[in-house]
Amino acid sequence: MGACVATAQQKTAAATDDRVIYIGVAQPTNLSAFLVSASWGRDQIVRNLKSFRKDKKSKILIQPVPLESMKKDDALAEAADKHCDFVLLTKIQDPSQPGGVQASSEGTDLSRSRPGNIDQQKEMSLDFIILRLAQADTLAEGQYVARSNAPGTAASSDNFTFQDAASQILLRVAREIRKARLAEPD
Repeated sequence: MGACVATAQQKTAAATDDRVIYIGVAQPTNLSAFLVSASWGRDQIVRNLKSFRKDKKSKILIQPVPLESMKKDDALAEAADKHCDFVLLTKIQDPSQPGGVQASSEGTDLSRSRPGNIDQQKEMSLDFIILRLAQADTLAEGQYVARSNAPGTAASSDNFTFQDAASQILLRVAREIRKARLAEPD
């Protein structure tokens, strides 16, 4: 009987050794012609991040927190209210749009120009940025371009294309957060 109690206590102690990192997930800003709902997109990111919550090689647990905000300043304030450590901002774009200034309800933004013959109806760009609340700086940023109609297949939906792009960026998001937290002292 004594061995069972000791094992249960060890499991409880091991579980409390895990560090939980809260990441606020803002609704994506859609600057493209793709039809992706902001709240649906955020919910997909939260769901996918939950699948990366635990890594066998890390004692860091990632806990996504859905945010209602879309703009950077609003998302940072909301994440601070919800005691998040990081904020994830995403932006949906058409990668073939010529470089220049884009105007939207969110304000203006510079768009990157990508060389080559790109059919804008075939690709969606999902840009992301991870912000640290404590230092108020950027941890990482990047972009993934997903094809919405792979060669030889029927056209996929905008939602499916978004899911593909989100799953790709979230691999990096989880890795960057774990790497940053391991580098910080307790």
